[in-house]
Amino acid sequence: MRSSWPGSTERFRLGAALGVIAVAVSVPACSQGSPSASSVRDDYGNLDRPDAQAPGDLCATPNEGCSCESYGAVIDCGQVHRQSGNYVSCSLGKRACVDGRWGACTGDRISGEMSVPVPAARTLTLGTPSACVNNPCDPYCLNVIDNATGLDAGVGLGVADGGLVLIQQEGGAGTNPCSGLTISPGPQTITVTSISPLVTVPDTLAFAAKLSPASCAKGAVPAAWSVSNEDTAAVGSDGTLRLYVPVAANMTVTAYAGSWVATTTATVVVSVQDKSLVPAATAALFDGTAAGTDTAKVLYPYANTVFPRAVKAPVLQWDNLGSAATAVKYFVRFPTTGTPTFSWSSIIAEGAPPSATFPQ
Repeated sequence: MRSSWPGSTERFRLGAALGVIAVAVSVPACSQGSPSASSVRDDYGNLDRPDAQAPGDLCATPNEGCSCESYGAVIDCGQVHRQSGNYVSCSLGKRACVDGRWGACTGDRISGEMSVPVPAARTLTLGTPSACVNNPCDPYCLNVIDNATGLDAGVGLGVADGGLVLIQQEGGAGTNPCSGLTISPGPQTITVTSISPLVTVPDTLAFAAKLSPASCAKGAVPAAWSVSNEDTAAVGSDGTLRLYVPVAANMTVTAYAGSWVATTTATVVVSVQDKSLVPAATAALFDGTAAGTDTAKVLYPYANTVFPRAVKAPVLQWDNLGSAATAVKYFVRFPTTGTPTFSWSSIIAEGAPPSATFPQ
């Protein structure tokens, strides 16, 4: 429960003395400026708490002059005895029912001082303000159950015991609800053009998560991202994929948004041509289609030899059969037919004996 008068720790001492327990709970909703002054007076007839709120229904709690039913009934009462700044002391006593009306509060003791916040800018709570806001000494100060029943928090917000909460809901509610998640654009390709240093075209791949169908919501939505080949690539929280190891592969990129999941493919193609070891004019000779038949004979590695991935690359050796070449282009590719996903080539001057090495 919450008392409509915002008290402090001293207030709990007062409540215990009067047999009333009021727990202060503040639920911020909006701000209200200083209320208008009232004419509440203390035991001596002096104007008291000129900053207090104007009284509402003073008979909402037993006060002098208010009707009562049980003749001779006696109840606890309290009035402001003295106030200095934000501190107040209470005159505590009894009030009797005489001729159908509650009489004056006859004090028999004075409470210790307690702090009373001066109403200025204050929070408005969900409960209805009670009539005892002008008299913090009143033991019958109304307590209300402060809950959020019936509170409309607005679009996208809900009300729980702990306060306002965000509601997860489908976008495009109504005749065109969202039914899933997609990744845009779809499958993309990133091509490695240099191994050391690593150069790719484009530098990165950009993906965005969107709700589907496209007409149910506009723009991208926040998502968590992952990539299947975490040992060679990574995808950031913004959907940007970067390649760190030049390995040809088809990678699965996944986006997660709430309970929805979407996937697409990022293809890594390795296509490296090293022309740095010969003059440009010599390298240009290999741009066209080869004419004639090469008479050279490959000595090593042997045909159809399979090398495990962990083994160092072999040294390529061949016999030119006495017909030396100005330059030689050697390469590896996979697959051997069709469009390769991995191809590497280098153009070098032919040495003696003829040989070439592959980068590891």
